[in-house]
Amino acid sequence: MPESQSKQIEKGFGQTMTAEEVMDEIEKDAVFYFHSDGGVTISGGEALVQADFAKEILQKSKYIGINTVLETSFCGAYNEIQKVAPYV
Repeated sequence: MPESQSKQIEKGFGQTMTAEEVMDEIEKDAVFYFHSDGGVTISGGEALVQADFAKEILQKSKYIGINTVLETSFCGAYNEIQKVAPYV
């Protein structure tokens, strides 16, 4: 019943991180990626909504030899797709 829903803002979960902070976490598990042929998957929501952020993580992961995957519906501008395409 909509009338019974609280109008208070609910506390969110998770935390805001920079691409560098995400890479620090990824690098902690690099040995597992190398020995399992695993890697980093960027997904969403829609990952292309944050194409610059995704590009930075994908680019840095590729640079240090970690496999990358981008899960997307391609619901974004073509120039956003072009930003990430070289790194997947």
